[in-house]
Amino acid sequence: MIKKEFFNFFYHFKEERGSALGFIFLSFLIFFLPIFYSYLMPTKNIELANFDEEISQLREDIRAKKAKKTYPPNKKKTYQPRKWKKTSAYSNKEDTKAAVVLQPFSFDPNTATEADFLKMGLSNRRVKTILNFRNKGAKFYKNEDFKKIYGLTDSEYEQLAPFIKIPERKKKVYTPESVSKPKLVKQKPEVVKIDINQATEADWQKLHGIGPYYAKKIVNFRDKLGGFSSVEQVGSTYGLKDSTFQIIKTFLVKSPVFKKINVNTASVEELKSHPYLKWQQAKTVIKYRENHGVFASIHELGKVGVLSDADLDRLAPYIEF
Repeated sequence: MIKKEFFNFFYHFKEERGSALGFIFLSFLIFFLPIFYSYLMPTKNIELANFDEEISQLREDIRAKKAKKTYPPNKKKTYQPRKWKKTSAYSNKEDTKAAVVLQPFSFDPNTATEADFLKMGLSNRRVKTILNFRNKGAKFYKNEDFKKIYGLTDSEYEQLAPFIKIPERKKKVYTPESVSKPKLVKQKPEVVKIDINQATEADWQKLHGIGPYYAKKIVNFRDKLGGFSSVEQVGSTYGLKDSTFQIIKTFLVKSPVFKKINVNTASVEELKSHPYLKWQQAKTVIKYRENHGVFASIHELGKVGVLSDADLDRLAPYIEF
């Protein structure tokens, strides 16, 4: 029973056996084909030595050709200056013709009319050039100046030169009467000493070196302060030169300031409006006052901590308690 099943396992139909045989034949063919091919088509041995010799010979031929080939030396291109034809200052069709024969007569090139120039034989173009030259305010001061007319040929000038008559300029003679008197510098009226806190802009302008601009700046600065506490304080006006201040200093008179600030009742806006107090300082003073009470003296104001000794000295004339 087992033997029969074993043979049945390897039993195939006719079509299956044909396919199996074909597959086996194809496998043998693929396996042995390279072996048979080496016998049927023997490989050729390439001699590399000969190939190297040919390459070396080819390189030698290339070097020989390069050695024989010569290059011409680089020639720098030289530029020859162009020769210009010598012509007159103004070249036109009239100049290419034969020299024109003029019929000159005595004339002053500064006063001669257009008809005079045309009568002498000058062309319309020449005459127009002369008149344009004069219309621009130019003058002929000597005979040679007429030669500079644009377009006038040497031949034309040589014919006209003997007839040019330019009157000599008269030298101005100065007499004691003709000499103008030197202009007198407008002197400012004699200055009377002025009050630094009462003077108006007009009063300040009476001082030497003080005009409307500086007078207005001084008054504006004084009003913001509440008055000048000293004569030297005027010199701190923005833009006022120290040299100018030193000149007017002797004419200034000190007086009391006319406006003070009560630090115990003033608002932040009132304090910060003073030139010597900043916004943050004014705000801190008010906050300190609200927490610690009113100030009794300038010494207590210094306890705020935001004002230096210099600040306190400047503020002292403008503070009241």
